[in-house]
Amino acid sequence: YMFGKGIYFADMVSKSANYCSANSASPTAVLLLCDVALGEQYERLSAEYEAAQASAAAKKHSTWGVGKSAPAEEGARQLDQVKVPMGVARPSEALARLERLSAGEGLASPALLYNEFI
Repeated sequence: YMFGKGIYFADMVSKSANYCSANSASPTAVLLLCDVALGEQYERLSAEYEAAQASAAAKKHSTWGVGKSAPAEEGARQLDQVKVPMGVARPSEALARLERLSAGEGLASPALLYNEFI
């Protein structure tokens, strides 16, 4: 577990589909589309195995593993009052913001290709 035990979500279907485990012997898989309430997020650029404890200590509700890529906002669709990320992968605006905020602090370089929400 990169960020400790928990329920992991992603905003890129290609990331989530890799965990569905369909193959020629078992061709059926299930992929859930979930509307997730994340609250205040503990943002990390790379793995932190004790993220649940660190997040709680920082009074945060969830952990966000910030990836290098995220779906483009202009591709999002509104379905039954839920914003569904459907855009093509683009460089993450959140990553650029974090890198600006942490300039000179010696934070680890980003290790994740895509966002993970725990």
